[in-house]
Amino acid sequence: MSDLRIISSGALRAADNMAVDEALMRSLAAGASSHFLRFYRWVKPTLSFGYFQRVEEIIDFEEAGKVGTDVVRRLTGGKMVFHSEEITFSLGINLNSPEFGGIRIKNFGDLFRELMTPILKALISLGLPAGFGSRKEVAKSGDRVFCYGSAVGHSIFAGGKKLIGAAGIKKGAVFALHGSIPIKKTKIPPGVLRKFMPTDDELSIAYLSDLMPSFNTKTLEDAVNKSYSESFGMQMLDDSLSEREKEIAEILSKNKYEDIFWKGKDLLDCEKLIETIMK
Repeated sequence: MSDLRIISSGALRAADNMAVDEALMRSLAAGASSHFLRFYRWVKPTLSFGYFQRVEEIIDFEEAGKVGTDVVRRLTGGKMVFHSEEITFSLGINLNSPEFGGIRIKNFGDLFRELMTPILKALISLGLPAGFGSRKEVAKSGDRVFCYGSAVGHSIFAGGKKLIGAAGIKKGAVFALHGSIPIKKTKIPPGVLRKFMPTDDELSIAYLSDLMPSFNTKTLEDAVNKSYSESFGMQMLDDSLSEREKEIAEILSKNKYEDIFWKGKDLLDCEKLIETIMK
């Protein structure tokens, strides 16, 4: 039975959060660690963007700086998410491990849905009216900018509104994803976005505080941990980042994620530094 590392990172800067997720993924891919499930927060309200989004067309960077809104580009695809009052999670698994030998996947979407199922089970176990987006809910969405204005087959809905948006990436045998679970309604500050901001009804976001008046963060995290452990036969291990993972995350944060335009940068020096540590 493999370990499922349970990591609670607390609140970090946007660049640090993305760097830690990638450092954990790299460690898993190198065989230096086991599967992981991480919960974290954000020091400042943050807009995270999918790998392929044209951020310069969406956001006014000067205004974002004035109002204290951070910005970061994710390693994964998907659309823009406003991180504020929420639970954020990331998961990384090695598909070559025996725990996942029984998964029969036709495509990326099927794999994503399979790995989101334990979260859905955890929500249902807590009494939430949750389910994957229906064909109707997926079909009527289609916003090109906002994650919560769009839906795919692995999106989780509750009460007819989208509760969980997530994005993932597969590299070799490693699949990693991260996602958001909004706790209560928050607003992107006026002027930060260059384009029209949809109304709450148009975004159709579900909030835990509305669905669970007596909501408790630890209760939800414990339920998700248990669900993943039981679903795939993994042993939960309360853990933290290794010293090597911390070093890699620091390099990634400074040399990659602090620049919203890292996608177009030459990251060779960054890779060389990481390679030295990984040896």
